[in-house]
Amino acid sequence: MSESIVSFVPQVLEYEDPAEVASKLSRYLSTHKVIGTELKNHPNAPFKRFAPGPNYREILSCGDEFNQVEGTNNNHIDIFSERTVFHGYNNGLDEVLCPKCQQNLIGTNWAETMDRWAKGGSGLFQCENCGNIAPISAYRFSSESQFRWAFSNVGISFYNWPPTFTEDFLTRIAGILESPVVIVHAHL
Repeated sequence: MSESIVSFVPQVLEYEDPAEVASKLSRYLSTHKVIGTELKNHPNAPFKRFAPGPNYREILSCGDEFNQVEGTNNNHIDIFSERTVFHGYNNGLDEVLCPKCQQNLIGTNWAETMDRWAKGGSGLFQCENCGNIAPISAYRFSSESQFRWAFSNVGISFYNWPPTFTEDFLTRIAGILESPVVIVHAHL
């Protein structure tokens, strides 16, 4: 069975207390009954997994067209609180755009910075064109399709949900994260 994933990732590379920010997301979603019970998960996973709650349709613009599968793991929500590279899996990457000069840096050493950051090091990347130094999360990673990449130590992923989230929900998530969000679509 294939899976589709929609992730909301802040443009903040590193929160000082990612567990607290993830907890704020969980509280908001739980209070509004968008998430339900916490599901069993691998004990070392960098996220907490939740079942959809009774009000899950309220964050979707498609409303009743989406019926989650009760009692299964098919339509779960993961809330991340560790360094994570959110990406489209095998769906390609065509651009790595500098936030200052917009030069496409796809053929440069950006992957070394990503690997260093994922392993606990610095996430700063220098544009080979203009010399701008910025967190790797400030660069735009995208493909010709809808698939993008994003980097943060906080994020939320919806598995097998339609990509039709309401603008109000997106605004609220950005407010909780105190950052604009990047929407990352993935397909496994």
